[in-house]
Amino acid sequence: MKADGLGKHAWMDVWTELSPEDGFCWTVESEGGSGLLLDKGLRSMLRREEESYNSGRIARAALTAENYDLAPAGRDLEGLVHLRARPRRRDSTLLDGTFVVTADTADLVRAGGRLAKGPSFWIPRVDVVRHYARLRGHRVLVRVETVAHVRFLGESRLVVTYDYEMVNGEELSPSSPSNSPTTRGAEAGAGAPGR
Repeated sequence: MKADGLGKHAWMDVWTELSPEDGFCWTVESEGGSGLLLDKGLRSMLRREEESYNSGRIARAALTAENYDLAPAGRDLEGLVHLRARPRRRDSTLLDGTFVVTADTADLVRAGGRLAKGPSFWIPRVDVVRHYARLRGHRVLVRVETVAHVRFLGESRLVVTYDYEMVNGEELSPSSPSNSPTTRGAEAGAGAPGR
């Protein structure tokens, strides 16, 4: 995580697990950088994600017809289909932007845009790009790039990349997903290591 207005950055290696029995759990393996960004930024984000999964609110963010109106928006030079995604309600879990899918199978490749509602008075605007890839037959999130516009402080940037050991009970060997823009791990910071 990098907060331009503060001139600070932080990174964190985190192991996460999502299971029907235990819900969403996380453990910090290593971290570095600004204590303020680690606590108020990265740990706070993990706590919100844990609460969202464990309360069932995560369904409000699903890429479904209940949450989005979709309209064709053309193709890019790679032949990927762009769909204009308009959220059906103003909600800080939904994107107002574009979903990009493969032409032949409608496999989700990328979802990007602005959060339909800023998360708070202090953060009125957040731009997000989520990258997806197929890993041993499973469609998974592999990278999230976020730019939060913080009042009086400017931009705060966050990059999270994901490495999977298991998906839906299937153990996976450490490998990069096909067509993935990721590096090993999940990073939260400029050039920082992560998991």
